[in-house]
Amino acid sequence: MKKHCRATHSSILFLPPALLVSLSCSRLAEPRPDQLFASAFKLQRNLELRLPGVPYARVVSARREVSRPFAAPELAEAEAMVLRRLNSESSSPSLIALRARLHILRYQWDSALDTARLAYELEPGGRELDLGIAYLARGLAQRRPRDLELAVEHFSESLFRNPGDPIGLFNRAIAFEKLFLFHRAEADSQAYLKLDASSGWAEEVRERLRGIQQLLAGRRSRLEWFSGQKRRICKIAPPLRRFPGFRNYGLASGSQRSGFPTLVESATSSWNTRTAAI
Repeated sequence: MKKHCRATHSSILFLPPALLVSLSCSRLAEPRPDQLFASAFKLQRNLELRLPGVPYARVVSARREVSRPFAAPELAEAEAMVLRRLNSESSSPSLIALRARLHILRYQWDSALDTARLAYELEPGGRELDLGIAYLARGLAQRRPRDLELAVEHFSESLFRNPGDPIGLFNRAIAFEKLFLFHRAEADSQAYLKLDASSGWAEEVRERLRGIQQLLAGRRSRLEWFSGQKRRICKIAPPLRRFPGFRNYGLASGSQRSGFPTLVESATSSWNTRTAAI
């Protein structure tokens, strides 16, 4: 046994230097869990929202079946690596937040929220973004307006600390749009494009902004039409003060109003009289 160990050590000592360097570099080049997570997300993005530390990728499917969760070898490897580190090292908030994002890709909404809340409790001043993302993911998936409101609160808290965070603006614009707060979604989208105007994420924001602006323009045109109709009706209709009995018609009810014509009857009578006279 000793001879075998000596032979092994001697063989390692006499390895070429280039091979020793390559072995040490391969050890150092082992991918980190966040790199594996980013690679898995890029291969098959299935979420509308934006997660920290991931490159841009087009959405493969806006909504997948629960029976077909996100599956990628990189994702499984990242999960195993995160669990090993959580069991062997101290529970760092960044590692716990990464595990919450892994739950989100697996469509494990409640687990993602519980894990993100744990990271937030360990680091209240730096994990508002992850907690907001967890609320936003569950709110979008399960159509929970209250989750969307909580997501907005945490995104706003994060943006108060870091106003130029594009991830917070990107995700809060989505939450505002789903809550029908279109003016605020428009403002966040425009603020995002001032920070990032050329990436793939920016193109998504620009497309969302066009849809919001078209919707707001349609609302304005309908309001203008109704306002125009109201002015037209008021201009054509005779003034109410000319109607007989109008002064006697007030807020009184019952017997106090007996003997006086109703407003509609007075208006009809006065209009018929004026028309006959013409």
